[in-house]
Amino acid sequence: MSQKITNIGQLRDKVTFTRLETTDDGMGGVTTEDKTICTEWAFVTVPSTRDGVVGGADAEYRSHVVRVRQNATTLGIDINDKATWRNWTLTVKGVRPDGHEWIDFDCVVVDK
Repeated sequence: MSQKITNIGQLRDKVTFTRLETTDDGMGGVTTEDKTICTEWAFVTVPSTRDGVVGGADAEYRSHVVRVRQNATTLGIDINDKATWRNWTLTVKGVRPDGHEWIDFDCVVVDK
């Protein structure tokens, strides 16, 4: 991230993390629904190319980076979980704990 945040007051965006849960419908099929994992205050940014390529050799795979406080709940967020920010739905493609205080989620836009 080009703008490293060091103060919790900079977490100004509300982000809701969800996970797709499947349950047996009792008739041989399954039903799926989004289950809310948590809602956190976050710092959301669009990375520039100078932030370094996290993906492949010449391709940047992330469209947004979501930074939240690191705790037991946010450490449980996995790749392919969804993050809803404003009217955007983002898919988590990378999880990068930053020491003991912050955790960064590399995300791509699913839909607006």
